[in-house]
Amino acid sequence: MHLKSFFALYLTVPVLGLLGCTPLSERIAQRPLNPTAAMEISRQEALSLGRYEGRLSLRVDLPTFNVLRRYGGLIQACADRYRLDWRLILAVMKTESAFSSSAVSEKGAYGLMQIMPVTGAELERTLDLLDIRDPTNNIRGGVFYLRQLYDLFSTSPPGDRLRFALAAYNAGVGRVYDAQELAVYFHADPSRWISVRTALGLLSSEQCELHEIVWTEGRPKSGCFDNSGETLNYVDRVMDTYAQYKEMLE
Repeated sequence: MHLKSFFALYLTVPVLGLLGCTPLSERIAQRPLNPTAAMEISRQEALSLGRYEGRLSLRVDLPTFNVLRRYGGLIQACADRYRLDWRLILAVMKTESAFSSSAVSEKGAYGLMQIMPVTGAELERTLDLLDIRDPTNNIRGGVFYLRQLYDLFSTSPPGDRLRFALAAYNAGVGRVYDAQELAVYFHADPSRWISVRTALGLLSSEQCELHEIVWTEGRPKSGCFDNSGETLNYVDRVMDTYAQYKEMLE
């Protein structure tokens, strides 16, 4: 099915925004954000990118269709600005909030990209956004944040690097760093996701004897982590959805 001007953008929709991304200050690990990379997407740029002519598979569900119809131009503009695939952003958004701009998690994460309050406050300052709960600002902040996480793992192969970024988005970069340290302890490659995937499960409180051997403090630097299963499931879900979108959307 060929649709002209499919990604029509409505930047003035007055909607305020379940898994949730972790605080920005935790994930940066003392590395400051680069303000020059945080240029705001202009209305003109977003609108021009919104005049996209593409093909949409009949398999795309109605929620995906609706979010693209409303925010497609902005998603594409932000993804282009931060050098990410816009279909990846769509997959993250679907996994995080099921495309609900008003979604709020039990931990307080909100919006399409499920941004935690602490992260949101820092993103507002960094990107000069008035309200990260606004859907358009939530998208801008979430895409920028994901790119910053992606940049932290530049020594890994692309597929592994993306999985690291997604795991950090869900659980915090400290958890990923701790798992990488465990991988090194077991003489596995810390730059590969298969090594870190296994090590994440060993951060649980049940492995306290192992922690006392690996860390002088007797525990992982970010503390014990008993929710590795949720994070691994999150990464798998995003990657599966991303693969589906790459087949459906061009």
